[in-house]
Amino acid sequence: MKSYLDKHRFIAPLFEYSGFCPDLIVCIPVLNEPHLAQTLSSLKQSAEHFAGHVLVLVLFNHSEQAEAAIKEANQTQFAFFAQAQHELESSRFKLQARLIVLPKKHAGVGLARKILMDDGTHLFTLSENPDGILVAMDGDSTVAPNYFQALANFFAQNPKKEAASIHFEHPLPTDEAEQNAIIQYELHLRYFVEAQRKAGLPTAFQTVGSSMAVRHLAYQKQGGMNKRKAGEDFYFLQKFARKGTLGDLTKTTVYPSTRISDRVPFGTGRAMGQLLDNPVLKTHQLVIFEEAKEMIDQIPLLWNLSEQEIIVFAQALPKAIQAFLAENNFVPRILEIQKHTSDQAAFVKRFFAWFDGFLMMKYVHDARDRYYPDGPVFDIAYSFAVRFLDFKGNKAHPIDLLKKYRAHHKLN
Repeated sequence: MKSYLDKHRFIAPLFEYSGFCPDLIVCIPVLNEPHLAQTLSSLKQSAEHFAGHVLVLVLFNHSEQAEAAIKEANQTQFAFFAQAQHELESSRFKLQARLIVLPKKHAGVGLARKILMDDGTHLFTLSENPDGILVAMDGDSTVAPNYFQALANFFAQNPKKEAASIHFEHPLPTDEAEQNAIIQYELHLRYFVEAQRKAGLPTAFQTVGSSMAVRHLAYQKQGGMNKRKAGEDFYFLQKFARKGTLGDLTKTTVYPSTRISDRVPFGTGRAMGQLLDNPVLKTHQLVIFEEAKEMIDQIPLLWNLSEQEIIVFAQALPKAIQAFLAENNFVPRILEIQKHTSDQAAFVKRFFAWFDGFLMMKYVHDARDRYYPDGPVFDIAYSFAVRFLDFKGNKAHPIDLLKKYRAHHKLN
């Protein structure tokens, strides 16, 4: 039988096995990142608080049709990498870097992450380490000093978890407009996941590319990273969320960059640019999630109902979720799930493998477009926090509101 790498590798191995046997391999795709030195220095500092061995793989990459300035920036940074490698390496902390030109059709962060993580699992295989952890990072993020130790602890203490969504906090710029922008964006991210969790969706997790990790054997079993040009992190982590093997790692923190960027069609960098032009971010109304909750709360009751009873159930649901389910073959899907499950627990698990984070997102967008238009994120996130997070602060102080969401995530 062919191995994962035989079937799924995009290119031949780029990184060499030197005999160094890491416990964790950090994978960093780099495309015109002016602050990479800060990222590497931060990882080095964290490694000094960790007794294990860390290997950092850096892939300088750009499309074959990238602008000349981007190509030149990548080549310049790659040339300076050797100096950083010499200054930062130790007996327990090693660095490797490669520069690659990607075909236009596939060039993007997804492919860059895939090449890195595929090479990482290849190196773990060569070093005969079945417990190796692949860590996804970005070249403009930094980490807390306990980052590596917290990663090791999480996987050691949670043997059934295969992947981790790591707590993140965007640094708050001193510039008022930029600070206003990033607070709104992070509030949107946090509210969106918390509202899904309040609705009862078990696959609701933050999915930030710079803040995730996975056991390398599980990475292979789930088919590895995808080649999406954006959203690769969401689709990757949802594989583990559907299985119930994704967990929240809240004992450490990643600090993603807040700089403006147009490298991907959505995400922090793109949102920052848009918010500086139009300083009000809108998010999804809470009623959308409340209607979903009416359906989700009753899912266990459906496992042995007749077709007519399922139809009656669906017709009694609120309008937005009812319309969406009707258009997504809810009744035939429930009957199919019943047919392939022998008890209620198996039925519920299989249902949420279908109605996962991706389908929930489609429902939310459908309900937004047809029934409940988005509203200002400050208003909606504030109302949610007062109602469900015991927030007693003033809406006029958005930093306090964001801190409440962050603290809530760390406690839950």
